[in-house]
Amino acid sequence: SSLGFSFVLPGTPLHPDNSLVPKATSALGDPKASRMSTSRCVALLVAILHLVRALPANISEAPPSGLRGAVGVAGGARPVLRQQSNGDSCSTGGPGVPEDFARFANTSITIKAPASTIWSFLIDMEHWAKWNDVFSVRIEGAPELELGKHFMISSYFATAPWGLRRTTLRFNLTAMEQDTRLCWEALGVPGLSARHCYAFCNVEGGTLLYNYEDHSGLLEDIVRRTMGQATTDGFARFNYFLRNQSESAAMTKFAGPDSPH
Repeated sequence: SSLGFSFVLPGTPLHPDNSLVPKATSALGDPKASRMSTSRCVALLVAILHLVRALPANISEAPPSGLRGAVGVAGGARPVLRQQSNGDSCSTGGPGVPEDFARFANTSITIKAPASTIWSFLIDMEHWAKWNDVFSVRIEGAPELELGKHFMISSYFATAPWGLRRTTLRFNLTAMEQDTRLCWEALGVPGLSARHCYAFCNVEGGTLLYNYEDHSGLLEDIVRRTMGQATTDGFARFNYFLRNQSESAAMTKFAGPDSPH
């Protein structure tokens, strides 16, 4: 989700465990290389600060556009959600925000299909790329999901600032309650804790699905201002594709093999 944001400069080497920490190099003994590395970091921070200054104080003030309105994401200004109750995800207002976290991206969509059908598409992560253009997943080890499973999500957020539209991040599966809740947390992002969840609620005629992400840490505010709306747009677009897949599957199952075409 978040699913997903990382400060990764082009050409930055990764550790074998895919964490976003540069490998130790001879730069420590090479003053010129060290100065170049420092200059790149400073240039990145300056670019981000310029982006933040150009954004509204509450990035969600941007008017709805594209698929955002089609998938149940409310437009208009809204406050940043912080430290709300963690009670029932299907109670009024939807999933609460854990203590010390803030809601980074918040979307929902009503799908005319049972939760079990939607769940089957979500947990089949390695095949996401076949039916959506926002996320693709590579699972480490066996493809079956279980608590503690690690996987990489590559994201494409079309409305993000140029250079931040494509991100790849490693995640750890932290919650897996069948047809109810699915969550994972980002690994290896300095200064940021990120938790992406799907919550399922039974409603008349189908399922209300919440797709959201919460952040905490030193970089929470700057990341939200820079990538919050773009990530929300990406989640909304993914919801649209997921709805199409789930409703098509539900209709096929309901019609049965002997139904006329």
